[in-house]
Amino acid sequence: MKKLILLIGIVGLIGGLIAYQMYTQPLKDMANMDAEVQMSAMDLYVAYDADESAANEAYLGKIIEISGVVQQIENGDAGTATVVLDTGAALGSVLCRMDQQKGDDLSHLQPGQQIQVRGECVGKLIDVEFTRCILI
Repeated sequence: MKKLILLIGIVGLIGGLIAYQMYTQPLKDMANMDAEVQMSAMDLYVAYDADESAANEAYLGKIIEISGVVQQIENGDAGTATVVLDTGAALGSVLCRMDQQKGDDLSHLQPGQQIQVRGECVGKLIDVEFTRCILI
Protein backbone atom coordinates (compact mmCIF):
# COMPACT_ATOMS: atom_id res chain seq x y z
CA MET A 1 0.00 0.00 0.00
CA LYS A 2 2.84 2.39 0.83
CA LYS A 3 4.44 1.68 -2.56
CA LEU A 4 1.18 2.54 -4.34
CA ILE A 5 0.85 5.84 -2.47
CA LEU A 6 4.50 6.65 -3.21
CA LEU A 7 4.00 5.81 -6.91
CA ILE A 8 0.89 7.99 -7.14
CA GLY A 9 2.75 10.83 -5.43
CA ILE A 10 5.69 10.60 -7.83
CA VAL A 11 3.43 10.47 -10.90
CA GLY A 12 1.44 13.45 -9.55
CA LEU A 13 4.63 15.43 -8.92
CA ILE A 14 5.97 14.74 -12.42
CA GLY A 15 2.61 15.66 -13.96
CA GLY A 16 2.51 18.87 -11.94
CA LEU A 17 6.02 19.84 -13.05
CA ILE A 18 5.19 19.21 -16.71
CA ALA A 19 1.97 21.25 -16.41
CA TYR A 20 3.83 24.12 -14.71
CA GLN A 21 6.49 24.13 -17.42
CA MET A 22 3.88 24.22 -20.20
CA TYR A 23 1.89 26.97 -18.45
CA THR A 24 4.91 29.24 -17.91
CA GLN A 25 6.45 28.67 -21.35
CA PRO A 26 6.72 32.01 -23.17
CA LEU A 27 4.68 32.52 -26.32
CA LYS A 28 6.46 32.75 -29.65
CA ASP A 29 7.07 36.27 -30.91
CA MET A 30 4.35 37.12 -33.44
CA ALA A 31 6.87 39.14 -35.49
CA ASN A 32 8.79 35.93 -36.24
CA MET A 33 5.73 33.88 -37.16
CA ASP A 34 4.41 33.42 -40.68
CA ALA A 35 0.76 34.12 -41.38
CA GLU A 36 -1.26 31.10 -42.42
CA VAL A 37 -3.88 33.29 -44.11
CA GLN A 38 -3.97 36.84 -45.48
CA MET A 39 -7.31 38.58 -45.90
CA SER A 40 -9.25 41.77 -45.40
CA ALA A 41 -11.22 42.51 -42.26
CA MET A 42 -14.37 42.75 -44.37
CA ASP A 43 -13.89 39.30 -45.97
CA LEU A 44 -13.14 37.75 -42.59
CA TYR A 45 -16.25 39.22 -40.98
CA VAL A 46 -18.43 38.15 -43.92
CA ALA A 47 -17.09 34.57 -43.60
CA TYR A 48 -17.94 34.49 -39.88
CA ASP A 49 -21.32 36.11 -40.41
CA ALA A 50 -22.28 33.62 -43.14
CA ASP A 51 -21.22 30.40 -41.32
CA GLU A 52 -19.52 30.67 -37.94
CA SER A 53 -18.78 26.93 -37.68
CA ALA A 54 -17.05 26.81 -41.06
CA ALA A 55 -15.15 30.02 -40.29
CA ASN A 56 -13.98 28.57 -36.97
CA GLU A 57 -12.71 25.50 -38.80
CA ALA A 58 -10.81 27.71 -41.24
CA TYR A 59 -9.50 30.48 -38.96
CA LEU A 60 -9.78 29.73 -35.23
CA GLY A 61 -6.35 29.54 -33.58
CA LYS A 62 -4.56 30.44 -36.81
CA ILE A 63 -2.10 33.28 -37.38
CA ILE A 64 -3.73 35.67 -39.83
CA GLU A 65 -2.65 38.91 -41.49
CA ILE A 66 -5.63 41.22 -41.61
CA SER A 67 -5.82 44.39 -43.68
CA GLY A 68 -8.45 46.98 -42.99
CA VAL A 69 -9.40 50.52 -42.18
CA VAL A 70 -9.02 51.72 -38.60
CA GLN A 71 -12.41 52.52 -37.14
CA GLN A 72 -11.12 53.44 -33.69
CA ILE A 73 -8.39 52.76 -31.16
CA GLU A 74 -9.40 51.78 -27.63
CA ASN A 75 -6.98 52.08 -24.74
CA GLY A 76 -7.93 49.73 -21.92
CA ASP A 77 -6.72 49.07 -18.42
CA ALA A 78 -3.08 48.22 -17.72
CA GLY A 79 -1.86 49.68 -21.01
CA THR A 80 -3.77 47.32 -23.27
CA ALA A 81 -4.83 48.67 -26.64
CA THR A 82 -7.37 47.40 -29.14
CA VAL A 83 -7.49 48.51 -32.75
CA VAL A 84 -10.99 48.20 -34.20
CA LEU A 85 -11.10 47.54 -37.95
CA ASP A 86 -14.12 48.50 -40.02
CA THR A 87 -15.96 45.67 -41.78
CA GLY A 88 -18.75 47.62 -43.42
CA ALA A 89 -21.24 45.79 -41.17
CA ALA A 90 -23.50 47.87 -38.94
CA LEU A 91 -23.18 45.60 -35.91
CA GLY A 92 -19.76 44.02 -36.17
CA SER A 93 -16.09 44.73 -36.59
CA VAL A 94 -12.72 43.06 -36.19
CA LEU A 95 -11.06 43.67 -32.81
CA CYS A 96 -7.28 43.44 -32.76
CA ARG A 97 -5.99 43.26 -29.19
CA MET A 98 -2.42 44.44 -29.48
CA ASP A 99 0.48 42.49 -27.97
CA GLN A 100 1.57 44.23 -24.77
CA GLN A 101 5.00 42.58 -24.91
CA LYS A 102 5.68 44.07 -28.34
CA GLY A 103 4.63 47.58 -27.34
CA ASP A 104 3.82 48.89 -30.83
CA ASP A 105 3.49 52.67 -30.92
CA LEU A 106 -0.10 53.33 -31.96
CA SER A 107 0.03 57.12 -31.58
CA HIS A 108 0.39 57.57 -35.36
CA LEU A 109 -2.77 55.59 -36.14
CA GLN A 110 -5.84 57.58 -37.12
CA PRO A 111 -9.42 56.52 -37.89
CA GLY A 112 -9.77 55.99 -41.63
CA GLN A 113 -6.16 54.83 -42.05
CA GLN A 114 -5.49 51.57 -43.91
CA ILE A 115 -3.30 49.16 -41.88
CA GLN A 116 -2.17 45.54 -41.72
CA VAL A 117 -1.90 43.56 -38.51
CA ARG A 118 -0.88 39.99 -37.73
CA GLY A 119 -2.54 38.12 -34.88
CA GLU A 120 -4.18 34.94 -33.65
CA CYS A 121 -7.89 34.50 -34.32
CA VAL A 122 -9.88 33.68 -31.18
CA GLY A 123 -13.33 33.55 -32.78
CA LYS A 124 -16.48 35.65 -32.87
CA LEU A 125 -18.74 36.92 -30.16
CA ILE A 126 -20.35 40.00 -31.68
CA ASP A 127 -17.08 41.03 -33.31
CA VAL A 128 -14.35 38.80 -34.74
CA GLU A 129 -11.53 38.94 -32.21
CA PHE A 130 -7.77 38.63 -32.48
CA THR A 131 -5.14 38.51 -29.78
CA ARG A 132 -1.38 39.17 -29.62
CA CYS A 133 -1.60 41.47 -32.65
CA ILE A 134 1.29 43.44 -34.08
CA LEU A 135 1.42 46.09 -36.79
CA ILE A 136 3.07 45.05 -40.04
